[in-house]
Amino acid sequence: MRLTKAEFVHAVQAYQNHMQQLSQVEQATKWTLCESPLFNIANEYYNLLLELCDIPCDGQWNDLDYFVYELDFGAKWHPGCCTDNQGNDIPLSTPEEVYDALCASWGGMKQ
Repeated sequence: MRLTKAEFVHAVQAYQNHMQQLSQVEQATKWTLCESPLFNIANEYYNLLLELCDIPCDGQWNDLDYFVYELDFGAKWHPGCCTDNQGNDIPLSTPEEVYDALCASWGGMKQ
């Protein structure tokens, strides 16, 4: 991981804000932007975030994908939705918690 916790949180929040703005434009205009250059910029930003987190961009599902896309940036997290091998909850409702989970699973990340 080449990012500190603060840098990671800032980057995830910036990506979330960009995606929310794209969604608002889509709703207001009834346009689909998923093939537009604006969406491509978001994809490039996300891929850079993965690279800086040393998460492979190989098409395989990863923890950050799960947080962003399945948990809607943590809004859909609830107890029991993500657990370790012993059945303990892994909190993933905020970027800070995702960073902590990544640190716990990989070790050696910058704090």
